[in-house]
Amino acid sequence: FFLGIFSVLFATLIFFVEDGKYDPYRMQWVREDGSPSPFESIPASLWWTIITMTTVGYGDHFPVSNLGQLVAVVTMIVALIVLSLPITIIGANFDEEYNEMRRQKAEEKADEAKRAAEAKRMEAKMGEGEGAPQ
Repeated sequence: FFLGIFSVLFATLIFFVEDGKYDPYRMQWVREDGSPSPFESIPASLWWTIITMTTVGYGDHFPVSNLGQLVAVVTMIVALIVLSLPITIIGANFDEEYNEMRRQKAEEKADEAKRAAEAKRMEAKMGEGEGAPQ
C-alpha cells in the first residue's frame, strides 16, 4: 500500500522536476541540452520510480538536474525504509514457521521412537511368557 502511494508521489515529483520544456515541433518533452526527456508523463515517470525503488535501476532513465538527482536519492532512501520493514517481517515469519515445522518433526520422531521402544518391551514380556495363556 505504502509502496504504491510513494511510487505515485515520487513519479509526480520527478516528472515536474525533470520534464524540461515541451517542443511542439518534435511533440515531446526535451531537456535543456535538447535531448528528449524520459520523464514525459507521470506514468512514464512511474516506470523510473518503481525501478529505482526496487533497486533494479536499469539506467535507461535517469535525472540530470541537481533537484532531480536529489529526488532520486530521497526516492531510494524512502524505498529502503518502506521495503525493509515488510521484508524483515516476512523473513521472520518464514523462520518462525520453519522452526515450528522442525519442532513438530522432532516430536513425531520422538513419539515414534517411544512407540517402537514400548512395542519391543511388550514383545519381550510376551516372549517371557508373562502374558501368554497357559
